[in-house]
Amino acid sequence: MVASGEPPMKRLRPTFPEVMAMSKQPRLKDKVCIISGGSRGFGEAIAVRFVEEGAKVVVFSRGGCDDTVKKISQIPDLPGKVEDWVLSLKCDMCDQKSVDAMVADTVKKFGDKIDVLVNNACTFVFHSVETASPEDWDKSLGTNVKGSAMVTKAVLPHMKKAGGGSIVFQGSISSFLGQPGCATYATVKGALVQLARNCAYDFAKYNIRVNSVCAGTIETPISAVEREAHGWTYDQWEQLKVQDVMMRRVGNTREIANATLFYACNESSYCTGGHLMVDGGQTACTVMTEGN
Repeated sequence: MVASGEPPMKRLRPTFPEVMAMSKQPRLKDKVCIISGGSRGFGEAIAVRFVEEGAKVVVFSRGGCDDTVKKISQIPDLPGKVEDWVLSLKCDMCDQKSVDAMVADTVKKFGDKIDVLVNNACTFVFHSVETASPEDWDKSLGTNVKGSAMVTKAVLPHMKKAGGGSIVFQGSISSFLGQPGCATYATVKGALVQLARNCAYDFAKYNIRVNSVCAGTIETPISAVEREAHGWTYDQWEQLKVQDVMMRRVGNTREIANATLFYACNESSYCTGGHLMVDGGQTACTVMTEGN
């Protein structure tokens, strides 16, 4: 990354607020938005950001999203009660009855029109083809691909009733890069970006846009688990992760939320079938070591 003889680039770590006041010109005013995997990390940050922009959000995971509701309740000057803005549900995306019940509860709470769906939920399975078992493939494909497709299908009739909308899939740099011991994860992330493209084509006639947000290395609760498991400090972990990142830092979940917001709102009204890389330049970077 750095030419011989040049001093190393100083890492800049911008700070991001966990919550902000609701926008005076909310970009998602009166929109009903469903976010899968909304209990922590990306899903929590997206839910908070959407409510800051005036959305009514439904967040779900297998265990519910109570912590996300608490975080949304901390938004300054939030009108009314937090229950007016967010509904936390338990849902198993691999079970059709559970998916149908989640959509029914959404309709009961916020009406029969759904404007935005964020397919964020992810099951993390890391194996090469050599080490993966059939159960590993079933687990990875089940939630990440089949589950996202099932939720999309269940939401579609209500998005049609809204006269259109936006669907955002959570891709990854792994959708495009070959990585060691990562076939199970990278395959499903690549499939999700392609699924989004096909949905974009099929749903354009309904005025529904479909895009993907593709994250690089982002600081999440899973990052802390990884550091603890390896005994790394934050600086050691970051140094390892940013060797091929142009911006020489890891990302923040608010940066993923902002990118998702762009695709969810009308500012991206002429965007469909695309993907937005939120990776600090990682997928556009080639590391040149000294002597090459």
